[in-house]
Amino acid sequence: MKTVVLITKRTNPLFECALENLKRQSDQNFEYIIVDAYWSQRHSLVENIIKSANCEFPIKYIPDKPSRWSGRRPALSSARNTAYLWSDPQSDGLIFYDDCCTLNAVDLVERHGEWMKKGIACAGTWYSLPRVYGWEWRRKGMKKLEWVLCEGSWLHGGNFSVPIRALEGVGLWDEAYDGEIGVDDCDLGIRLSRSGCRVIFDPAIWVVYDTATHSLLQDDHTFKQEWVKECASKSYKPKERLLKDGKMHFSNEWLIERLNENRLRIKPVGNKFDFKELRKKIQELDYRVDEVQEYLKNYIDPDPRDWRDSQLIEEM
Repeated sequence: MKTVVLITKRTNPLFECALENLKRQSDQNFEYIIVDAYWSQRHSLVENIIKSANCEFPIKYIPDKPSRWSGRRPALSSARNTAYLWSDPQSDGLIFYDDCCTLNAVDLVERHGEWMKKGIACAGTWYSLPRVYGWEWRRKGMKKLEWVLCEGSWLHGGNFSVPIRALEGVGLWDEAYDGEIGVDDCDLGIRLSRSGCRVIFDPAIWVVYDTATHSLLQDDHTFKQEWVKECASKSYKPKERLLKDGKMHFSNEWLIERLNENRLRIKPVGNKFDFKELRKKIQELDYRVDEVQEYLKNYIDPDPRDWRDSQLIEEM
């Protein structure tokens, strides 16, 4: 059993395309989880799309778990942790498939699943539309189209998989990265490698993404104004921080710098709760969305300030 996950914080994700691509997969032994930042605004619409697709695999369409960032800034680690919380207890692991993908290998689920059964985390590769330019940068320098053992920091993007047991062993995605976009997935890959979980790059597991859709982030200027309660209502400039090289970088890179300094650390610094126990509670609540969300309100990080600059989050 596998769990395929789509995380979306865009106004125009390719739901129909993703469903049709998954229906063509050679391995249909998976559940599909859609974690949608706009769930409260469009759940009826998306549920109709899911019903019309007539898929044989089970689908869970859910909102992000409550977070101190709700309605203000992106919280991708929280959303990824949400997918873990809702995943089937019999699942071997999570496969992440981005919301802007138009095509993918027909054995994407099968091949990711084979790696997860071996306890291996796997990064796939991306093509880009409308201009298809070949394998992305990780493919460069490889003489053959075959998998290769790689650095943990390669585990990024919308086409990768992680075994559940390995994920639990390192404490999931670090929610200290929430509030800004970037490098939270690289952080996970580094911690997985340190824990003994091998990370590989398999370029045969490919996806094609649409550049236009990919550019529509939740802080895009085309943002639908009636949806501002769920996500950021206007564009913002990412925060920066001075690092040891004497230069200003995106603030989340400071967390990576700290991780690299402490070469023994495998656990997150920003996760305040036991996610394995929360996962059991969601099973007890039988995956009823409203009851789960109400319960998870008790598990919001109470810190009122952004660690990056001590700004009050409610004022952001």
